[in-house]
Amino acid sequence: MGDRYYSTSTAFLEALAEAGIRYMFANLGSDHPGLIEALAQARAEGRRPELPELIVCPHETVALSAAHAYAAVSGEPQAVLVHVDAGTQNLGGAVHNAARGRIPVLIFAGAAPYTMDGELPGSRNEFIHWLQDVRDQRGILRNYTKYDNEIRTGRNVKQLVLRALQIARSAPAGPVYLVGPREVMEEQVEPYTLEPGLYTPVAPMALAPEVTDEIATALARARRPLVITSYLGRNPAAVGELVQLADALAVPVIEASPNHVNFPDTHPMHHGYHWHTAAQNPLLAEADVILVADSDVPWIPAVNRPADDAVIYCIDSDPVKEQLPLWHVPARRFAAADSRVALAQISVFIREHGLAAEELVAARRAENTAIHDAQRAEWATHEQPRDGVITPEYLTACVRDALADKDALLLVETVTNQRAVSEHMRAARPGSMIGSGASSLGWAGGGAIGAKLAAPDRTVVCLVGDGCYLFGVPSAAQWAARRYGAPALTVIYNNRGWRAPKNSTLAVHPDGAAAAADDFNVSFEPAADLPGIAQAAGGAYGVNVSDPAELPQALKDALAAVHDGRSAVVAAHLPGVLARPRWPVQELDEVALRVRDERHPHPWFRCRARRHDRPGPAADGPVVPGVEVGHVERHVPVPVAQRGLTRRAGFAGRLGARPVQQLEPVTVRRVNEHLDAQVQRLDPERKLRHQPEHVAEPRDGRPEVGDRQPDMVQPGPDGAPVSHGRSARPGRTSGMTRSGRTGRARRGSR
Repeated sequence: MGDRYYSTSTAFLEALAEAGIRYMFANLGSDHPGLIEALAQARAEGRRPELPELIVCPHETVALSAAHAYAAVSGEPQAVLVHVDAGTQNLGGAVHNAARGRIPVLIFAGAAPYTMDGELPGSRNEFIHWLQDVRDQRGILRNYTKYDNEIRTGRNVKQLVLRALQIARSAPAGPVYLVGPREVMEEQVEPYTLEPGLYTPVAPMALAPEVTDEIATALARARRPLVITSYLGRNPAAVGELVQLADALAVPVIEASPNHVNFPDTHPMHHGYHWHTAAQNPLLAEADVILVADSDVPWIPAVNRPADDAVIYCIDSDPVKEQLPLWHVPARRFAAADSRVALAQISVFIREHGLAAEELVAARRAENTAIHDAQRAEWATHEQPRDGVITPEYLTACVRDALADKDALLLVETVTNQRAVSEHMRAARPGSMIGSGASSLGWAGGGAIGAKLAAPDRTVVCLVGDGCYLFGVPSAAQWAARRYGAPALTVIYNNRGWRAPKNSTLAVHPDGAAAAADDFNVSFEPAADLPGIAQAAGGAYGVNVSDPAELPQALKDALAAVHDGRSAVVAAHLPGVLARPRWPVQELDEVALRVRDERHPHPWFRCRARRHDRPGPAADGPVVPGVEVGHVERHVPVPVAQRGLTRRAGFAGRLGARPVQQLEPVTVRRVNEHLDAQVQRLDPERKLRHQPEHVAEPRDGRPEVGDRQPDMVQPGPDGAPVSHGRSARPGRTSGMTRSGRTGRARRGSR
């Protein structure tokens, strides 16, 4: 051996650099002394810039998500270093995302030492080395990786690294996993080199000539052709090829659960999106020829499917989805090809053979343009607050307007608000918006770091749900963003809970007990100060917003902070996931009310009232227009729901078989008095807190719009008086106000 310190770890790091790896997103442990020493030796020798930069990530989800987004933006894989079996397991959902999202990344983990009496450098010397010795560490990730191997000697470590990266880069791309025991990573070897150019990925595949002929001819002769795609835009160059094909034949395009900008939303042939739709898409049902290009789930056949006689073609680097055990699309032809190459072949064939029928194409172009324009006009009508509350559509439109003059890169992880983001962001530039490509939440927090490192001159913006934000370990992500100068704006679609499990339950049990009682166990109440996490961990600018009028300025201030090099988090409060809070309800007689409201198309309509046996505000459910809801027992508003919205308001189930009392006309005072009478009947000893003089009297037979209750003081948990008036919202946590100072969260004009 020479005098120079050169170990397996040194060769491993050199191999990464020779393969073009710039960053190692690392969560280090007791299995990494060889790598730590090799990096320190390189610095001492003045060679540290030759090796990849190490990014410390306090959680593995952040590390792999950062590498994921870096590869999605740049097209180049990076490395992730984790700690033996424990750190490997902490990759969990993040490696699922990388696998399903077809992201090339090299994951390395140490392994427990295989000697224990000091036979070799790196032998066991800590008690955890026995606990971390598992039967099949590589098997932890085998369901999600394209390749795994163990480094057994430093003499061929470079070959293993280059081969692993060659496989990771070859379509369909994906993660690879290498492990190395401590003794091997400490082994001293002679310096050596390999030629990385001999380990290039497989070249993009093209369509066979006869397949090109068949698909091009079928599309050109179709009366209602259609293209469906989900991730074609992962290669921005493929978007231009799809635009050329759509222009040539006036073929409409639908994006199915998109992870990228696959087709410009502003193009007249863009016909919208479908996600977890419960209704049939008429364009899909009417199509006679369908080209599915780069899509794992082009439709959900149980609820939304093409016609039985539609001719379908599938183009993908993995057209039969070998890693999905249950999958089928009734296609006439499956073609393994790179979509950019294949679409270019089809367009050239159509042009060279004169297949486009001008009159048919012109008529179809006019019809499809009209459909596109009508879609966008209808979507635009939703871009305003509803009943003084921020809606997902309004929030997305405000973000879009705030970024109008910015070179923005959006990371989207909004789950049940994904459709609102797609329809109202109006993304048109390839590469301007990306998703995780899969279903494990918490990707965007760490992803923002990798995206910013890959595109340092762009404004990185994360659109996330509150659940996604918390899954992403924001303390670790915001700390790392601050340390490595990777500021980003995070906008939280905060509905204070998990709407997805609720929607899934309603889809399976629409008339079940959970639906009747609004009992889904998905609420995040009391609401947390989510921006406060980023402030504490990363020094970020943070603000909670519930007033729609304040939202545009809040976004403007947050973007200014990002441009000054400081991350920012804006939590916009949307309607909550529950129609009413999940606390004990005092069962009272159902009250049928007839309330007059001249703004309603029908002068009289029915609603119901119910009272919750707990201090604080009632549900976020819909309230009858023009009726100021009264405060009753324990200063709780009586929730009132319009007929036709009873299930959404939480009144789907019957409140009991007792007789229904008709009150006509009704005033808030009479509602309260009726409910108080029932309280006394059920519990004669209970002292009533309702004060009739606090209730607005009706004028001209109608309750007055805008009449409101004064603040009422209730004893708090410690006996101190606590105001529960309309000027404050009990149950809300303290948070950052628009001024950036900590205090009681603002009350929206709900």
